[in-house]
Formats: sequence, structure tokens, C-alpha cells
Amino acid sequence: MRLQLQSQRVSDLISQLEGARESGNLGPTLDGIDSVGSTGRIIAFYRKFLDQPFLKSRCRAEHVRQITREAMWPLRKPEIILPGRLRKHKRVNPDARELLEEWAVTQVESSGLTLRLDQALSARYWGVGFDLDSDEDNRLLEEFLFGSCVKRLLAVLRDLELVEAQFRQTHYETDHILPSRGGADFEQLLIDVLNEHDGRARHASLLEDVLEKTDLRVQVQGVHRKLGVRVQVTAAIDPLLYQSKLATIHRLEEFVVLSPASIARFGNDTGKELELFKDSRTTLLKEQAIEIRESLFAALNRRHNSPLGPLGGIPEDLRTLIREFVEVEGARSTDTLRTREAQERRRPPRS
Repeated sequence: MRLQLQSQRVSDLISQLEGARESGNLGPTLDGIDSVGSTGRIIAFYRKFLDQPFLKSRCRAEHVRQITREAMWPLRKPEIILPGRLRKHKRVNPDARELLEEWAVTQVESSGLTLRLDQALSARYWGVGFDLDSDEDNRLLEEFLFGSCVKRLLAVLRDLELVEAQFRQTHYETDHILPSRGGADFEQLLIDVLNEHDGRARHASLLEDVLEKTDLRVQVQGVHRKLGVRVQVTAAIDPLLYQSKLATIHRLEEFVVLSPASIARFGNDTGKELELFKDSRTTLLKEQAIEIRESLFAALNRRHNSPLGPLGGIPEDLRTLIREFVEVEGARSTDTLRTREAQERRRPPRS
């Protein structure tokens, strides 16, 4: 209940500050709010706008509403609560080299599984909550979850300033700048697959998502990309819809396109047959893509069967194939990027 209340307070605060900014009353409004905890981070973020003119946007309120709702989504009431145990350690003062009376959360154990903190946050995204050994441990985990969601909220709001500035330059604006619930769930599921053993995948920034068609950023072993390789995610199977979506991506060859179709094609090219196909014995690429998509969607429908959410409902060999595909395609797309950059450096300057 505490997380839901905190989430609502954040939503109300953002709405209040957005209204004050639009009305030109942001300074006095900020001065009247106590700057403590995560609220202080929000206040500090909006103080940066005091010396900036507010440029009205037709869709600003809708954009902020979508961003706030999505960032606070993991803090809604859990649909299932599992018993768990918190792993933690006391923080250390690096200067005095002494233990502090503060705890740092490291992992959550539940149903025989050990979850990293990013996986615990993902579990809450799927509506899986944890009842820990003590009220103190529950509070520590809640503080981590709340702080993570506020951090995500401010990062996306920061990007919104750049996105809306670009909209004004191009005289283009859209109401919807975030994926639908179904689209967001599919992206999160694939992030969970890529992060099963280590945290290498994350959502791309709002700027990259809206303006550069980049859904995810993934760190690939042996590939030197500071932000990670660019990944476009789509569940589309229909060839016309699939191709029309890819046609909007500039320099598509420098992306990894992660979809049921691309996974099926990679499996065929590498000769890796999935258990998924053994009963149907299908050999047509489109049919294999459909079965892969159905398997992923079926896992989404079983999202509460595991502390890891729907991840546990995806066959292990399919999860492995997805990670191997991103590894191979991440290296290929980066090689293509580096080749283009080298050619551009050799090109003589225009006179």
C-alpha cells in the first residue's frame, strides 16, 4: 500500500509542477514544497526550468501523463505476492573505512531463485510482489523500487524536453510517444530474456526511441559500443506490416531487428532446431515465426507462475537462441557502423 500511495503522490506532484510551469508560477510552487527524499530529486529537476521560457505544446499534458504512468507502473498493487528473503549488507564509509548504520540491498531470494535488483524491479513490473522476513526488509526493498521508478521518470522527462524541441523544429507532433501496454510488455519480456544471466539490456532513451527508432540498447560481449548496440523490437508477423515498419528506420543495417521472424531465420541459418517445432515439424519460416511469437505471448499469459515473471515460461532453448542471435547480430551491425564511419573519415571535405 505504501508504494501505491507514494506513486500517487508523485503523479500528483508532477501534475502540480507542470501546471505551475505552464502558468508561470513554478518558482513559488517549488518554494512551498518540502524537498526531502525522492521528492527532493523531483524538485531539483524542475528548478532547472526556472530560467527557461515555457514553450507550450499541444500534447505536453498527454506526454507527461503517459511518461508518469509508465514509470510508476511497477509500483501498482501486486497481482500476486510471493514469500521472499532479502540479501543485504551494511554500507561502508569509504573515507573512514567503517560500517554505517545503513543497509544496501543486493538480491532477493524467492521460490528457490535468486534475483538481482534489476530482476526484482522487473518482477514488480509484471505484478509480482514479495513478502520478506521483516517490516524493515520490506521497507528497504520498497525504497529501492520507489527510487528506481523516480529515477526512470526523471530520465524520461528530461528526454521529453529534447523530443518536444525536435517536434517544434519539424512542425510535427504526436499524442502517443510510448508503446502500448502490449508493446511495452513484449519489449520488457525480451529485456528479461537478454538479462537472464547478467544485466546487459535496457530500454533506449525516449529521444532514441521516438526519433531514431531504437527500442533497446544491449551491451554485447566483445563489441565496443559505449551505449550498446541498437535494437528494434517488433512482434509483427504480417510481411507487409513488418517491412513497412522496417522501412522507416534510417540505416537499418546498423540495427539488430529482434522479432519472431528474425529469430526463426537465425535458427534456420545456424541449424538450431527448437523443441518448439518438434511436434509440429514445421519447416516454413513464417510458420516457425508464428510459433515463436505464440510461445512468447503464452509466457506473458503465465507471468505470475514465477518470481521472474513470464521469463520462466519461455522454453530454455528459445531463450538461448534469442541471446545468441543478438550477440551475432550485434557484432554484425557494429561492423557495418564502423565501416561507414571509416568511409566517412576518408571522404574528402566538400569545397
